[in-house]
Amino acid sequence: MLYTGATTPGGGYTSVAPTRTGTASCKNFMYLISIGDCSVRTAMKNGGIRTLSGYDVQREFILGVQTITVKAWGN
Repeated sequence: MLYTGATTPGGGYTSVAPTRTGTASCKNFMYLISIGDCSVRTAMKNGGIRTLSGYDVQREFILGVQTITVKAWGN
């Protein structure tokens, strides 16, 4: 596999309009070494979010390197 890219819904969706967004990323090399923190909690902290409205997870795989980015939004 040379390239794969996908965004999937994470969950926690509410009808409350979000005012802030935050992201968190991590990388994985050949499924052997992982670097970073791509948790929802870190994305909330980076965006100054106290109440989570929802989040998505984006995965990109290029030649053995996988990047995972979590985007959270809320208030």
